[in-house]
Amino acid sequence: MAEDAMVTAAELSELANQQPDNPEVIIGLAQQLFNLTCVQDEAGTKAAVAELGKLAEQHPDYMDVIVRLAQGLFNLACVQDGIGARTTMVELSKLAKQHSDYEEVVAALAKGLVNLANKQDEAGTKVTVKELGKLAKEHPHNEVVAVSLAYGLVDLANKQDEAGAIAAVEKLRKLANRYSDNPTVIVSLAYGLADLANKQNESGAIAAVEKLRKLVNQHPDNSEIVVELAKGLVNLANKQNEKDAKNTVAKLRKLADQHPYSAEFAVALAFGLFDLAYKQDEVSAEFTVAELRELAKQHPDNDEVLIRFINGLVTLANKQGEAGAEATVAELEELAKQHPEFFNSNYN
Repeated sequence: MAEDAMVTAAELSELANQQPDNPEVIIGLAQQLFNLTCVQDEAGTKAAVAELGKLAEQHPDYMDVIVRLAQGLFNLACVQDGIGARTTMVELSKLAKQHSDYEEVVAALAKGLVNLANKQDEAGTKVTVKELGKLAKEHPHNEVVAVSLAYGLVDLANKQDEAGAIAAVEKLRKLANRYSDNPTVIVSLAYGLADLANKQNESGAIAAVEKLRKLVNQHPDNSEIVVELAKGLVNLANKQNEKDAKNTVAKLRKLADQHPYSAEFAVALAFGLFDLAYKQDEVSAEFTVAELRELAKQHPDNDEVLIRFINGLVTLANKQGEAGAEATVAELEELAKQHPEFFNSNYN
């Protein structure tokens, strides 16, 4: 595929030399060079982008050529390491400033900055997200930029401590208010809140989960937000005592019942049940592990549910007396025969 594109690009390049004023040939060449950036390794992509750069210099008024150069630079940054991507972003940023009225060029810059942020540490990501914020102010109607900023803020929050994550999620909240009709921005806020619940103490996690619940009520048809609510509930249950965790698991159970064919809700319930069993006494833990056993039967192809069930059995065995533990260990041995891969590695 890459070889075919290279042949076509070479043919078009020769034709462009013969017909430098033919827009169809020039734009066709730009498209083929861009296609090469989609299928080649870093060195090949770099060479194709260099050719696109020359073409853009020769035809600065051809919008299609400029856009393909911007998109090619984005593709190049995606296959580079952090240092290389930063250099490419400087070049793409210059192009976007020269052609700030080309929304597709600005969009390529925004996506490139998100890609760069993913490769950076917290300090680098913070700088890059600041650049995205500035871009969003300059192009408030470009929703690709808004979505890119949302992704960047989620990435930043994920790398930060609680205080930093709170600030990043607050920015996500404001962005979601501004782009309330954009489901991707709204879901990004949900991602941020679920992650925040993991970093906070119990009271903070309760507040984060309540915000997730309100978000679900505001966007009842968005299943991704409901999934994040489930993750937030798992994070909350992990911080609670047995009584409160039991109530939280009941909410997870309700979500799982409402979405019986969803692996994500089954996994969330499994995590909650395992955590609850860990906090319970032997008798209560037996009931909880029995529910895990049933959940594993209902989702036989879900490895995460099975692993939580196995871990639940181990937890139960540690609470039991000799007779009870013997039966539990026997069940574990049977599972080990059926699923040896889960017993030959460390699963938590």
